[in-house]
Amino acid sequence: MSVPPEKRFPINVIFVWDVTDNGVGLVILQLSNLSTDAPTIVNLGRSYNSLVSVVSLNYDRTQPPLATRVSNVQSDRFDLQLQRLDGSSTPVSGITAHIVAVEEGVYNLTDHGVKMEAVKFTSTVTDDASANWFGQSRTYLNSYTSPVVLGQLMSSNNPRWSIFWASNGSRSSPPSASSLYVGKHVAEDTIATRANETIGYIVIEKGSGIIDGISYEAAVGSDTVRGMDNAPPYTYSLSGNLPAADVAIVSSAAIDGNNGGWPVLYGASPITPTALQVAYEEDQFKDIERKHTKEQVAYIVFGGFVGPSAARTAAPAVTVAVSPAILIQLDAAEDRVALLFMGPVEPEGLGYRILESLDLEIWTDHTDRFQLIERKVDTNAESPTVTLRWEGPIESSGRAFFSIELGPIPTE
Repeated sequence: MSVPPEKRFPINVIFVWDVTDNGVGLVILQLSNLSTDAPTIVNLGRSYNSLVSVVSLNYDRTQPPLATRVSNVQSDRFDLQLQRLDGSSTPVSGITAHIVAVEEGVYNLTDHGVKMEAVKFTSTVTDDASANWFGQSRTYLNSYTSPVVLGQLMSSNNPRWSIFWASNGSRSSPPSASSLYVGKHVAEDTIATRANETIGYIVIEKGSGIIDGISYEAAVGSDTVRGMDNAPPYTYSLSGNLPAADVAIVSSAAIDGNNGGWPVLYGASPITPTALQVAYEEDQFKDIERKHTKEQVAYIVFGGFVGPSAARTAAPAVTVAVSPAILIQLDAAEDRVALLFMGPVEPEGLGYRILESLDLEIWTDHTDRFQLIERKVDTNAESPTVTLRWEGPIESSGRAFFSIELGPIPTE
Protein backbone atom coordinates (compact mmCIF):
# COMPACT_ATOMS: atom_id res chain seq x y z
CA MET A 1 0.00 0.00 0.00
CA SER A 2 1.29 3.43 -0.91
CA VAL A 3 1.36 5.99 1.90
CA PRO A 4 -0.30 9.31 1.03
CA PRO A 5 2.24 12.17 0.85
CA GLU A 6 0.52 14.09 3.64
CA LYS A 7 1.09 11.16 6.03
CA ARG A 8 4.73 10.58 5.25
CA PHE A 9 7.52 11.29 7.64
CA PRO A 10 9.62 14.07 6.11
CA ILE A 11 12.82 12.07 5.82
CA ASN A 12 14.58 11.46 2.54
CA VAL A 13 18.21 10.61 2.00
CA ILE A 14 20.31 10.25 -1.09
CA PHE A 15 23.87 9.09 -0.61
CA VAL A 16 26.54 8.22 -3.12
CA TRP A 17 29.40 5.93 -2.15
CA ASP A 18 32.35 5.49 -4.46
CA VAL A 19 35.07 2.84 -4.36
CA THR A 20 37.29 4.37 -7.02
CA ASP A 21 39.10 6.86 -4.78
CA ASN A 22 42.28 8.01 -6.51
CA GLY A 23 43.47 10.42 -3.84
CA VAL A 24 40.93 13.20 -4.27
CA GLY A 25 38.66 11.52 -1.74
CA LEU A 26 35.47 12.75 -3.40
CA VAL A 27 32.27 12.26 -1.45
CA ILE A 28 29.03 13.78 -2.68
CA LEU A 29 26.02 13.76 -0.44
CA GLN A 30 22.47 15.08 -0.39
CA LEU A 31 20.60 15.39 2.90
CA SER A 32 16.97 16.45 3.10
CA ASN A 33 14.57 17.66 5.73
CA LEU A 34 17.21 19.64 7.56
CA SER A 35 16.02 22.28 10.00
CA THR A 36 17.27 25.26 11.97
CA ASP A 37 16.45 23.51 15.26
CA ALA A 38 19.81 21.85 15.85
CA PRO A 39 23.01 20.93 14.02
CA THR A 40 23.11 17.87 11.80
CA ILE A 41 26.15 15.64 12.08
CA VAL A 42 27.36 15.04 8.52
CA ASN A 43 29.23 11.72 8.47
CA LEU A 44 31.31 11.46 5.33
CA GLY A 45 32.11 7.77 5.59
CA ARG A 46 35.84 8.11 5.14
CA SER A 47 38.73 9.77 6.91
CA TYR A 48 40.56 12.84 5.60
CA ASN A 49 43.95 14.18 6.54
CA SER A 50 42.62 17.67 5.85
CA LEU A 51 38.97 17.89 4.87
CA VAL A 52 37.64 20.56 2.50
CA SER A 53 33.87 20.59 2.14
CA VAL A 54 31.38 22.93 0.45
CA VAL A 55 27.63 23.00 1.12
CA SER A 56 24.81 24.47 -0.98
CA LEU A 57 21.21 24.76 0.18
CA ASN A 58 18.13 23.97 -1.89
CA TYR A 59 14.87 25.79 -1.11
CA ASP A 60 12.50 28.35 -2.63
CA ARG A 61 11.10 31.79 -1.92
CA THR A 62 8.53 30.45 0.56
CA GLN A 63 11.40 29.89 3.00
CA PRO A 64 13.32 32.70 4.74
CA PRO A 65 16.94 33.41 3.78
CA LEU A 66 19.27 30.80 5.25
CA ALA A 67 22.99 30.42 5.80
CA THR A 68 25.06 27.27 6.34
CA ARG A 69 27.20 27.16 9.49
CA VAL A 70 29.91 24.47 9.58
CA SER A 71 31.66 23.64 12.85
CA ASN A 72 33.37 20.84 14.77
CA VAL A 73 35.21 19.67 11.65
CA GLN A 74 36.86 16.30 12.22
CA SER A 75 38.64 13.87 9.94
CA ASP A 76 35.42 12.14 8.86
CA ARG A 77 32.54 14.46 9.80
CA PHE A 78 31.37 17.94 10.64
CA ASP A 79 28.37 19.67 12.17
CA LEU A 80 26.04 21.54 9.83
CA GLN A 81 23.72 24.19 11.26
CA LEU A 82 21.21 26.20 9.24
CA GLN A 83 20.71 29.79 10.41
CA ARG A 84 17.82 32.13 9.59
CA LEU A 85 18.90 35.51 8.27
CA ASP A 86 15.74 37.49 8.96
CA GLY A 87 15.98 37.98 12.72
CA SER A 88 13.33 35.36 13.53
CA SER A 89 13.93 32.37 15.78
CA THR A 90 10.94 30.37 14.50
CA PRO A 91 12.21 26.96 13.37
CA VAL A 92 12.43 26.23 9.65
CA SER A 93 12.42 22.68 8.30
CA GLY A 94 12.27 20.81 5.01
CA ILE A 95 15.58 22.17 3.67
CA THR A 96 17.88 20.09 1.47
CA ALA A 97 21.66 20.41 1.53
CA HIS A 98 24.01 19.36 -1.27
CA ILE A 99 27.49 18.55 0.01
CA VAL A 100 30.83 17.83 -1.59
CA ALA A 101 33.94 16.78 0.30
CA VAL A 102 37.52 16.27 -0.90
CA GLU A 103 41.00 15.99 0.52
CA GLU A 104 42.92 19.25 0.69
CA GLY A 105 45.59 19.16 -2.01
CA VAL A 106 46.62 19.88 -5.59
CA TYR A 107 45.43 17.55 -8.36
CA ASN A 108 46.37 17.06 -12.01
CA LEU A 109 45.02 15.23 -15.02
CA THR A 110 47.79 12.66 -15.22
CA ASP A 111 47.68 11.39 -11.65
CA HIS A 112 44.16 12.22 -10.56
CA GLY A 113 42.10 12.68 -13.70
CA VAL A 114 41.26 16.31 -12.92
CA LYS A 115 42.97 19.70 -12.70
CA MET A 116 41.85 20.96 -9.32
CA GLU A 117 42.99 22.28 -5.96
CA ALA A 118 41.33 22.24 -2.56
CA VAL A 119 42.64 24.74 -0.02
CA LYS A 120 41.96 26.01 3.50
CA PHE A 121 43.13 29.29 5.02
CA THR A 122 42.22 31.73 7.79
CA SER A 123 40.03 34.60 6.65
CA THR A 124 40.86 37.79 8.54
CA VAL A 125 38.78 40.20 6.43
CA THR A 126 35.00 40.55 6.54
CA ASP A 127 33.27 42.36 3.68
CA ASP A 128 29.83 43.97 3.83
CA ALA A 129 27.34 46.11 1.90
CA SER A 130 28.80 49.40 3.14
CA ALA A 131 31.13 49.38 0.10
CA ASN A 132 33.76 47.20 1.78
CA TRP A 133 34.36 44.48 -0.79
CA PHE A 134 37.94 43.28 -0.76
CA GLY A 135 38.41 39.61 0.03
CA GLN A 136 41.95 38.33 0.38
CA SER A 137 44.41 37.66 -2.41
CA ARG A 138 45.25 34.01 -2.96
CA THR A 139 47.76 32.31 -5.25
CA TYR A 140 46.62 29.48 -7.49
CA LEU A 141 48.46 26.20 -6.93
CA ASN A 142 47.71 25.10 -10.50
CA SER A 143 47.49 27.10 -13.70
CA TYR A 144 43.96 27.58 -15.06
CA THR A 145 42.46 28.99 -18.22
CA SER A 146 38.91 29.39 -16.87
CA PRO A 147 38.86 28.75 -13.11
CA VAL A 148 35.66 27.82 -11.30
CA VAL A 149 35.86 28.66 -7.58
CA LEU A 150 33.52 27.21 -4.96
CA GLY A 151 33.86 27.76 -1.24
CA GLN A 152 32.55 27.46 2.29
CA LEU A 153 33.21 28.84 5.76
CA MET A 154 34.44 25.78 7.65
CA SER A 155 34.34 27.23 11.13
CA SER A 156 31.81 29.10 13.26
CA ASN A 157 33.98 31.15 15.58
CA ASN A 158 31.48 33.97 15.53
CA PRO A 159 27.85 33.34 16.54
CA ARG A 160 26.71 35.52 13.64
CA TRP A 161 26.72 34.32 10.07
CA SER A 162 28.95 35.08 7.10
CA ILE A 163 29.07 33.73 3.54
CA PHE A 164 31.81 32.79 1.07
CA TRP A 165 32.44 34.85 -2.06
CA ALA A 166 35.19 35.14 -4.70
CA SER A 167 36.36 37.64 -7.33
CA ASN A 168 39.41 38.67 -9.33
CA GLY A 169 40.06 41.59 -6.98
CA SER A 170 37.35 43.73 -8.53
CA ARG A 171 34.05 43.13 -6.74
CA SER A 172 31.98 42.64 -9.90
CA SER A 173 34.41 40.39 -11.82
CA PRO A 174 34.76 36.62 -11.29
CA PRO A 175 38.14 35.04 -10.55
CA SER A 176 40.38 35.09 -13.61
CA ALA A 177 43.29 32.96 -14.74
CA SER A 178 45.72 35.44 -13.21
CA SER A 179 43.89 36.77 -10.14
CA LEU A 180 41.99 35.16 -7.28
CA TYR A 181 40.47 36.85 -4.26
CA VAL A 182 38.30 34.93 -1.80
CA GLY A 183 36.70 35.85 1.46
CA LYS A 184 33.61 36.10 3.62
CA HIS A 185 30.89 38.75 3.65
CA VAL A 186 27.85 39.67 5.76
CA ALA A 187 25.84 41.51 3.08
CA GLU A 188 23.45 43.98 4.76
CA ASP A 189 23.76 42.71 8.31
CA THR A 190 23.72 45.77 10.55
CA ILE A 191 26.43 44.15 12.70
CA ALA A 192 29.39 43.72 10.36
CA THR A 193 32.24 42.78 12.70
CA ARG A 194 33.21 39.10 12.65
CA ALA A 195 35.85 36.83 14.12
CA ASN A 196 38.46 35.20 11.92
CA GLU A 197 37.14 32.06 10.25
CA THR A 198 38.52 29.09 8.33
CA ILE A 199 37.57 29.13 4.66
CA GLY A 200 37.77 26.08 2.46
CA TYR A 201 37.62 26.48 -1.29
CA ILE A 202 37.91 24.36 -4.41
CA VAL A 203 39.25 25.58 -7.75
CA ILE A 204 38.59 23.45 -10.82
CA GLU A 205 39.09 24.09 -14.51
CA LYS A 206 35.89 24.85 -16.42
CA GLY A 207 34.57 21.85 -18.32
CA SER A 208 33.52 18.29 -17.71
CA GLY A 209 35.30 15.14 -16.68
CA ILE A 210 35.54 12.42 -14.07
CA ILE A 211 36.59 12.60 -10.43
CA ASP A 212 36.95 9.28 -8.62
CA GLY A 213 34.74 7.68 -11.22
CA ILE A 214 31.91 10.22 -10.98
CA SER A 215 31.07 12.56 -13.85
CA TYR A 216 31.02 16.30 -13.29
CA GLU A 217 30.38 19.52 -15.18
CA ALA A 218 31.73 22.86 -13.90
CA ALA A 219 31.47 26.45 -15.15
CA VAL A 220 30.79 30.06 -14.25
CA GLY A 221 27.33 30.82 -15.54
CA SER A 222 26.15 33.91 -17.38
CA ASP A 223 25.21 37.17 -15.64
CA THR A 224 21.49 36.33 -15.48
CA VAL A 225 20.63 35.12 -11.98
CA ARG A 226 18.35 37.41 -9.95
CA GLY A 227 16.74 37.41 -6.53
CA MET A 228 14.02 35.54 -4.67
CA ASP A 229 11.60 38.45 -5.13
CA ASN A 230 12.21 38.68 -8.86
CA ALA A 231 11.09 35.69 -10.94
CA PRO A 232 13.02 32.57 -9.92
CA PRO A 233 14.12 30.04 -10.86
CA TYR A 234 16.89 31.13 -13.21
CA THR A 235 18.17 28.34 -15.38
CA TYR A 236 21.66 27.52 -16.58
CA SER A 237 21.73 25.04 -19.45
CA LEU A 238 24.03 22.05 -19.01
CA SER A 239 25.55 19.94 -21.74
CA GLY A 240 23.30 16.94 -21.19
CA ASN A 241 26.34 14.67 -21.15
CA LEU A 242 26.09 13.75 -17.46
CA PRO A 243 24.59 10.26 -17.02
CA ALA A 244 22.61 11.58 -14.02
CA ALA A 245 22.34 14.62 -11.76
CA ASP A 246 22.95 13.81 -8.09
CA VAL A 247 24.51 16.83 -6.37
CA ALA A 248 25.21 20.47 -7.29
CA ILE A 249 27.33 23.10 -5.55
CA VAL A 250 26.98 26.83 -6.27
CA SER A 251 29.00 29.85 -5.11
CA SER A 252 29.20 33.58 -5.76
CA ALA A 253 31.43 34.43 -8.70
CA ALA A 254 31.87 38.13 -7.88
CA ILE A 255 29.02 40.29 -6.54
CA ASP A 256 27.31 42.97 -8.63
CA GLY A 257 24.50 43.88 -6.26
CA ASN A 258 25.19 46.58 -3.69
CA ASN A 259 23.32 44.62 -1.02
CA GLY A 260 25.46 41.53 -1.32
CA GLY A 261 24.02 38.04 -1.58
CA TRP A 262 24.69 34.42 -2.42
CA PRO A 263 23.27 31.73 -4.74
CA VAL A 264 21.02 28.84 -3.74
CA LEU A 265 19.63 25.85 -5.60
CA TYR A 266 15.99 26.64 -6.33
CA GLY A 267 12.87 24.54 -6.34
CA ALA A 268 11.84 20.93 -5.90
CA SER A 269 14.07 19.56 -8.67
CA PRO A 270 16.93 22.02 -9.18
CA ILE A 271 19.25 19.77 -11.20
CA THR A 272 18.93 17.52 -14.23
CA PRO A 273 21.60 16.47 -16.74
CA THR A 274 20.49 19.37 -18.94
CA ALA A 275 19.67 22.20 -16.51
CA LEU A 276 20.57 23.83 -13.21
CA GLN A 277 17.99 26.03 -11.46
CA VAL A 278 19.24 28.73 -9.08
CA ALA A 279 18.31 32.03 -7.46
CA TYR A 280 20.22 34.76 -5.65
CA GLU A 281 19.45 35.22 -1.96
CA GLU A 282 19.68 38.25 0.36
CA ASP A 283 19.50 38.63 4.11
CA GLN A 284 16.61 40.54 5.72
CA PHE A 285 18.30 42.34 8.58
CA LYS A 286 18.20 45.85 7.05
CA ASP A 287 15.09 45.41 4.90
CA ILE A 288 12.77 42.58 3.96
CA GLU A 289 12.89 42.77 0.16
CA ARG A 290 14.82 40.03 -1.63
CA LYS A 291 15.08 41.51 -5.11
CA HIS A 292 18.52 41.43 -6.61
CA THR A 293 20.30 42.52 -9.76
CA LYS A 294 21.77 40.02 -12.22
CA GLU A 295 24.67 37.91 -10.98
CA GLN A 296 27.02 35.20 -12.21
CA VAL A 297 27.13 31.91 -10.33
CA ALA A 298 29.95 29.39 -10.21
CA TYR A 299 28.72 25.79 -10.19
CA ILE A 300 29.70 22.16 -10.34
CA VAL A 301 27.17 19.38 -10.95
CA PHE A 302 27.96 15.74 -10.19
CA GLY A 303 26.08 12.79 -11.58
CA GLY A 304 26.52 9.31 -12.90
CA PHE A 305 29.22 6.73 -12.37
CA VAL A 306 31.27 6.07 -15.49
CA GLY A 307 34.29 4.21 -14.14
CA PRO A 308 37.57 5.06 -12.48
CA SER A 309 39.56 8.07 -13.67
CA ALA A 310 42.81 6.84 -12.09
CA ALA A 311 44.12 4.02 -9.93
CA ARG A 312 41.74 2.72 -7.29
CA THR A 313 42.61 2.64 -3.61
CA ALA A 314 40.85 0.82 -0.78
CA ALA A 315 37.12 1.34 -0.50
CA PRO A 316 36.01 3.30 2.57
CA ALA A 317 33.22 2.37 4.93
CA VAL A 318 30.30 4.75 5.05
CA THR A 319 28.02 5.66 7.93
CA VAL A 320 25.34 8.29 7.46
CA ALA A 321 23.43 9.53 10.50
CA VAL A 322 20.24 10.78 8.91
CA SER A 323 18.82 11.79 12.25
CA PRO A 324 19.60 10.87 15.86
CA ALA A 325 17.55 7.70 15.36
CA ILE A 326 18.36 6.59 11.82
CA LEU A 327 21.60 5.02 10.65
CA ILE A 328 22.62 4.03 7.15
CA GLN A 329 25.84 2.10 6.71
CA LEU A 330 27.82 0.85 3.75
CA ASP A 331 30.84 -1.36 4.22
CA ALA A 332 33.16 -3.29 1.98
CA ALA A 333 35.29 -6.36 2.50
CA GLU A 334 37.52 -7.26 -0.42
CA ASP A 335 35.15 -7.62 -3.38
CA ARG A 336 31.84 -7.50 -1.54
CA VAL A 337 29.75 -4.65 -0.27
CA ALA A 338 26.95 -4.64 2.28
CA LEU A 339 24.33 -1.99 2.93
CA LEU A 340 22.61 -1.79 6.30
CA PHE A 341 19.62 0.42 7.04
CA MET A 342 18.35 0.87 10.59
CA GLY A 343 15.47 3.11 11.58
CA PRO A 344 13.04 3.45 14.46
CA VAL A 345 9.66 1.76 14.65
CA GLU A 346 6.92 2.02 17.23
CA PRO A 347 5.97 -1.26 19.00
CA GLU A 348 2.33 -0.77 18.01
CA GLY A 349 3.32 -0.71 14.35
CA LEU A 350 2.88 2.97 13.66
CA GLY A 351 6.52 3.81 13.13
CA TYR A 352 8.59 3.89 9.98
CA ARG A 353 8.31 1.77 6.92
CA ILE A 354 9.90 1.79 3.51
CA LEU A 355 7.55 3.59 1.14
CA GLU A 356 6.64 1.94 -2.15
CA SER A 357 10.22 0.89 -2.81
CA LEU A 358 13.73 1.27 -1.58
CA ASP A 359 15.83 1.80 -4.67
CA LEU A 360 19.33 0.44 -4.51
CA GLU A 361 21.47 0.62 -7.59
CA ILE A 362 24.96 -0.81 -7.79
CA TRP A 363 27.04 0.11 -10.82
CA THR A 364 28.93 -3.16 -11.29
CA ASP A 365 29.09 -5.97 -13.79
CA HIS A 366 26.92 -8.08 -11.48
CA THR A 367 24.01 -5.85 -10.52
CA ASP A 368 21.57 -8.75 -10.57
CA ARG A 369 23.52 -10.55 -7.83
CA PHE A 370 23.05 -7.80 -5.24
CA GLN A 371 20.41 -9.25 -2.94
CA LEU A 372 18.38 -8.39 0.15
CA ILE A 373 19.62 -10.88 2.75
CA GLU A 374 17.97 -9.62 5.93
CA ARG A 375 14.72 -7.87 6.79
CA LYS A 376 13.61 -7.74 10.40
CA VAL A 377 11.81 -5.57 12.93
CA ASP A 378 13.07 -5.65 16.50
CA THR A 379 10.41 -4.35 18.88
CA ASN A 380 11.99 -5.77 22.01
CA ALA A 381 15.01 -3.50 22.04
CA GLU A 382 15.11 -0.35 24.12
CA SER A 383 14.94 1.58 20.84
CA PRO A 384 12.93 -0.60 18.43
CA THR A 385 14.39 -0.70 14.94
CA VAL A 386 13.75 -1.99 11.47
CA THR A 387 16.79 -3.49 9.78
CA LEU A 388 17.31 -4.08 6.08
CA ARG A 389 20.57 -5.48 4.73
CA TRP A 390 21.79 -6.14 1.21
CA GLU A 391 24.99 -7.80 0.09
CA GLY A 392 26.60 -8.42 -3.26
CA PRO A 393 29.77 -8.22 -5.33
CA ILE A 394 31.27 -4.87 -6.18
CA GLU A 395 34.01 -4.37 -8.71
CA SER A 396 36.87 -1.87 -8.80
CA SER A 397 34.60 0.41 -10.82
CA GLY A 398 31.67 0.10 -8.44
CA ARG A 399 29.61 2.75 -6.75
CA ALA A 400 26.61 2.35 -4.48
CA PHE A 401 23.75 4.80 -4.86
CA PHE A 402 20.58 4.54 -2.88
CA SER A 403 17.58 6.63 -1.98
CA ILE A 404 15.44 5.94 1.05
CA GLU A 405 12.08 7.52 1.78
CA LEU A 406 10.39 6.82 5.09
CA GLY A 407 6.83 7.24 6.28
CA PRO A 408 4.32 6.00 8.81
CA ILE A 409 2.95 2.52 8.41
CA PRO A 410 -0.60 2.87 7.08
CA THR A 411 -3.34 1.77 9.42
CA GLU A 412 -5.62 0.51 6.68
